[in-house]
Amino acid sequence: MVEACPKGFHTITPYLVVTDPGALIEFLGKAFDAVELHRVDRHDGSIMHAQVKIGDSMLMMGARLRNVRRRRPGSTFMSRMPMQCMPAQSRREVRR
Repeated sequence: MVEACPKGFHTITPYLVVTDPGALIEFLGKAFDAVELHRVDRHDGSIMHAQVKIGDSMLMMGARLRNVRRRRPGSTFMSRMPMQCMPAQSRREVRR
């Protein structure tokens, strides 16, 4: 029996690494009625991880580390796909 994706999530969830997640959360709230569901702050007050919901979709984000050198300025995009959200064939291939 295949487990479902975590409640409220789709197969793939975008994850953004940005300079100021707080400002992005504020913008998304005003522009798209996004609701902040979860936040974890670092000791320096920056946002390590946050999760917002826009309509029926989740968006995750976090602040990039200030001491990490980057080749190019800007933001980073990643995606998250929990194993239980993957199609059965893909799960078999990943486990090999």
